[in-house]
Amino acid sequence: MKIIVLFHIIICSIKMIKMKKNYSDYEQSIELEFTIQKTNPINLINSPVRRWLEEVDFTNSLKEEMKVNICLGTPSQCFNLLIDTSSDNLWVLNKHSNRVPDTPNKFNSINSSSYFNTTLPYEIVGGLGNATGFISKELVNFGDSLQLKTFLLFILVDNKEHDLGELDGVLGLGFNYNKTQYNYEKFSIIFQLKSNKFINNQLFTLKYTSENKGKMTIGNLPNEIINDTKNYGSCPINSGQSQHNTRWECDLHSVFLGNHSNFVNTTVLNSRAVFDTSKNILIGPTMFVKNLEDKYFKDLIKENICSLTENEYYYFYMCSPDDRLNHLPELNFVLGDWILKINSRELFINVSDSYSLFIIFGRNSTDEWVLGLPLLKKFHMVFDHDSDAIGFYGTKDIYKVINPIPDNTNENVDAIWIFIIGFIIILITATFIVIWWLIKKRNRSITLLNEAQTHHECSFYNIENRYDNNIN
Repeated sequence: MKIIVLFHIIICSIKMIKMKKNYSDYEQSIELEFTIQKTNPINLINSPVRRWLEEVDFTNSLKEEMKVNICLGTPSQCFNLLIDTSSDNLWVLNKHSNRVPDTPNKFNSINSSSYFNTTLPYEIVGGLGNATGFISKELVNFGDSLQLKTFLLFILVDNKEHDLGELDGVLGLGFNYNKTQYNYEKFSIIFQLKSNKFINNQLFTLKYTSENKGKMTIGNLPNEIINDTKNYGSCPINSGQSQHNTRWECDLHSVFLGNHSNFVNTTVLNSRAVFDTSKNILIGPTMFVKNLEDKYFKDLIKENICSLTENEYYYFYMCSPDDRLNHLPELNFVLGDWILKINSRELFINVSDSYSLFIIFGRNSTDEWVLGLPLLKKFHMVFDHDSDAIGFYGTKDIYKVINPIPDNTNENVDAIWIFIIGFIIILITATFIVIWWLIKKRNRSITLLNEAQTHHECSFYNIENRYDNNIN
């Protein structure tokens, strides 16, 4: 058995060498088109909220998915894969398993002459649901027009818990901590392309170009960004992450409402921001969402236009149609030295003729933000493994922080320092008073002692004189 496996590996390696020779003059970057498609809203959020939303008579789709076409095998079998920045594996469903959802588009390994099964098991946890499968190696074709083919590792899923809807699988582009070691537990697609010398740099970019289309560039920064660096900002990857975490995450200084020049109603978080293309909502801390009841929806709630709904997991707002929803203050995220803005009209999704859903959800168990498509599709996003950074480029709704942002944290710090300094002053004053009182008491004691001694000496002198007179 080992000899057969070794033989297959040698054959695949020979094919790979031939591919490298055929593409030795390649430009060292890959460009793919992706689509953003509205699908069934059932996969938006977890089941407690789904059950509530299912009671609404939807006339418009709610869920958006960023999908790209990838082909596997010889001859090619093409799939629409979800672009997911929170996982790091490419996986599709196995046609020869009866334990996966009954969808028409599954990978048929028997029909591919280039397919190789490593027989190594693999488990996928979270994301679109848990799944199990095995690691495989196959010829991957990036796009119909590009015809770039290379052998990559991927997961052929043999058991899947939940229905994928219209998805055929996932193209995981999560952050890769393991940039130097190549093993079967961490096989980032970006790392594999770099190892096979099809790209120069371990980075990819996502740009929303039209109503439902976009472009993904792998390997190099587009000229649009290189030629206009003044509108390009970035934030470093959070160094405190676990090395088993594949999320693109950086420090979030604050989130505030209003114009970026006056910073009104600032709410400071000093939290984390996770950039996740598999989400089409924004998820934030519960306290922030609950505080919007007074800072954002106060008048609308009084008039019963909007209402705050809560359950075991989330807080969120549902609103009736009203033109004032388009004129609420914008929401701003401060990441590093940059502010990313999203307007109020972009924060609502019409889920029916009678309801609009506010797309910021509060989650009880988090102090972080998950930034999904409503924010990401506004900017040309850069996910850079080599620089350990997340970049964002745009000509509007992105601002450089020039003036310090007044925030509650600074006010709280000032109040604490004022209290400490006041306490120290009171303590010093009290100490001086005690010392003064002790000195005064000591001086009084000395005075009384001196008086007592003087009186004693006088008394002794008088007694001595009387004694002398008696003798005489």
